[in-house]
Amino acid sequence: MSSQPPYGDYPPQNQPWQGQQPPDPSYPGYGQPGAYPPPPSYGAAPYPPPPGQPGTPVYGAPNIYMQPAPYPYVIAAPPDPGAGQAVTSLVLGIISVPFAFIPCFGVITLVTGIIGLIMGIMGRSSVSRHGMAVAGIVLSAVGLGIFVLMSFLWFGLPLMFPSSY
Repeated sequence: MSSQPPYGDYPPQNQPWQGQQPPDPSYPGYGQPGAYPPPPSYGAAPYPPPPGQPGTPVYGAPNIYMQPAPYPYVIAAPPDPGAGQAVTSLVLGIISVPFAFIPCFGVITLVTGIIGLIMGIMGRSSVSRHGMAVAGIVLSAVGLGIFVLMSFLWFGLPLMFPSSY
């Protein structure tokens, strides 16, 4: 067995660690006078004059309290009129079609189909969702058509042909 430590060289136990060594006398410390040069403007004003005065250069960070220049001005896109109605029409049209086949839920089809038609007509003015509005109109109309057909089959045929049922 050797006198070397098994995992590398460790400092001897009688020397202080790296962070506890006395400071180097050639390096200026915090408490020593003359460690840092004096500020550049001892007799002058502590801050430069405000940038609003003519002939004064502007240094440093921009003033956050000033109004920004007009050229990086960003205009928000105008809202798309009718986009919400188009989406509503499509959703109500999708709801009206399956409920049209269920006789007990025909009232749901009637309500969603009529509101879907109205919203689809209003939503056709949308630029980005025009096709969605048309699809909502078509689905609402199909749902109402199936509702009328199923209502006729459910209620009308037994009234027309009472003996066959």
